[in-house]
Amino acid sequence: MFAILLFTLGITNAVIIITPPLFREPLNFTARNKEKLFDLFSEELAKSENTQNICVHTLVSLLTTKLGTTKSINLMAYSGKRIYDMGEYKKCKESPESTYLLTGITIQDVSNVEIGVCYPKECTVEELEKLRAPMANAVRMITGVKIQPEAIFFSDVEKEMGGYGVGYCIFWGITGIFVMLSIIGTSFDGMHKNLDEKPENVGWKVLKCLSLSRSLAWFFKTDNPLDPNLDIFNGIRCLLTLWVVFCHTFVCELMTPNYNKQEIYDRIMKEYKFTIIRSGTLAVDGFLMISGFFAACSFFKTMKIQSSHRFKDVLKNYLYRHFRLFPVIGYSILLTIFIMPTIKEFPFHQGVKRLVSNCEKNWYMTLLYVNNFQNFRNVCMAWSWYLMVDMQFFILCPIFVALFLYSKLVNNIVLASVSIVSVITTAFIYSYNGLHASSVNGFDLDYFNLFYNKPYCRIIPYLMGIYFFCMYTEIKKGRMQRLNNFVSRGGKYLLYAFGVTIMLLSILWIQYFDLNPNSWSQGLATFHELTFRPAFAFGLMCIVYPTLIGDGELLRKLLGHAIFSSVSKLTYSIYMVHLIVLNIVMFHGLNGHYSTLFGMTMSFLINFSISLLVSFFILIFIENPLSQINRTFIGKRKALTKPSEEAKLLLNESVIKP
Repeated sequence: MFAILLFTLGITNAVIIITPPLFREPLNFTARNKEKLFDLFSEELAKSENTQNICVHTLVSLLTTKLGTTKSINLMAYSGKRIYDMGEYKKCKESPESTYLLTGITIQDVSNVEIGVCYPKECTVEELEKLRAPMANAVRMITGVKIQPEAIFFSDVEKEMGGYGVGYCIFWGITGIFVMLSIIGTSFDGMHKNLDEKPENVGWKVLKCLSLSRSLAWFFKTDNPLDPNLDIFNGIRCLLTLWVVFCHTFVCELMTPNYNKQEIYDRIMKEYKFTIIRSGTLAVDGFLMISGFFAACSFFKTMKIQSSHRFKDVLKNYLYRHFRLFPVIGYSILLTIFIMPTIKEFPFHQGVKRLVSNCEKNWYMTLLYVNNFQNFRNVCMAWSWYLMVDMQFFILCPIFVALFLYSKLVNNIVLASVSIVSVITTAFIYSYNGLHASSVNGFDLDYFNLFYNKPYCRIIPYLMGIYFFCMYTEIKKGRMQRLNNFVSRGGKYLLYAFGVTIMLLSILWIQYFDLNPNSWSQGLATFHELTFRPAFAFGLMCIVYPTLIGDGELLRKLLGHAIFSSVSKLTYSIYMVHLIVLNIVMFHGLNGHYSTLFGMTMSFLINFSISLLVSFFILIFIENPLSQINRTFIGKRKALTKPSEEAKLLLNESVIKP
């Protein structure tokens, strides 16, 4: 049973990788350690209350003979030789004397270390679970590492492997229905254009919305009917999405079965070129600022331009938003539950299994936009927390827009007051619970459960976006001329420099924090968390401002290019599916591997490319057709295609130049 002994000793090295502050030097597996571990494990088994168990009897017999029999030699040969080595699964299963079980340990309730072990046929998962205490004791005695017996798990991957069952058929059946409807809709749309008398009943309207040609035309449409200067946000959204995918690829590499976790961890933590990875959470704050801007724009048109039936129109905005998000979220959940288990090869890694299990149990929390109030470990698609807080902020947005229409001063006071309340709440939660936002303890679940995904802690960038839109409307009405004159006369370059400086300082502050986590007091750590996210959003606002008043022509042409205009329509779907694709790509192999910078870069390119293709499929066949039906029957955003005269005056008039 060399493999199971190697597993117990290998736990120490795994703990070093997952929790670097606790251990610094890996423990080598020497012949002396091996012999000692044989004896200790045999003694622990002999003291076990399960000595009458046939599995225990077989293990003791094998250990007593020092692995000298043919049976024990085969078990050794078919088992993994190191952590994340899955061994010879097929040969072990084909042998009449053995059974293959994935054996591992859960570290800090977040990650797992695993090894494929070929056990005697007499051993089942239930019987081996009774031996977790002897195994933990042997590890503690030989290594000094205290392992909770409950953290050790045994998994029969053949039983847990997802098959091509009913769920698999349902998923592809739903996908096929959407494709067929698009084909039918495209055919009827072509017929409709050739008819002299065009029918306008409900059926024809639905079929037109499902038309593939209309979806493709909408995807490649690049003009903005209200203000071309707003196209700059298309490029920013694309860059932020690329940043998120890039960071998730490198961070998830630490969760994959690789042999050099410590080396990768140290490089990401200490080298300045990896600062962009550790600061990836700032991309979400950029998204929140942009989302606040456009949410305020949407409700402003509803409440100002469409002055009648305001309450009804606000409810329509809510419905439109829900049905805009629902198809992609729902399809992503189906992908997770029904497709991930079938594509995943043996052995079925525990991390992927948990991802699937969470969606099977808690999918409804995600569809209700409240999964950010769950325990982070049990969340279905944990990365969807951003959509949860964004929807929660969207529900509150009409209050601020109504206040802005009533009194700009009152609106500014309320925005400032809510921001102050958020700061106080965040500071209290952060200090009271002793949180420390360093990547060193980024696996601390308290940081995620108490702070990271909570709306009252993340609302400030969103409020900044709402305030930015209020400034934008004032600019379009010809006000704030003193500031605009300064920007037009060359002040935009100072604004660019100031914005870039603020954003870089926000990123580099994370680098300094990560290199010196223990030298920071709790108060300073709290101040860091309260400032660097709003500072990044403010820097982004400074860079965008000259373009919105018509003076950032070069930046508008670069970030508002037609390519960004089309790709930006995919960013929502890319955000939702990229981690599903990433899990499939990164966890597809049977064995562990050595991670390299080149390999991780290639993994990022593959992940992004596949996510782009999957997102394009979802957009063309599912998201946009359902969005068109939503727009047709709910009646939302008609002003986007034919803006009223009042809309043009309020949102599209030119700024008066000095």
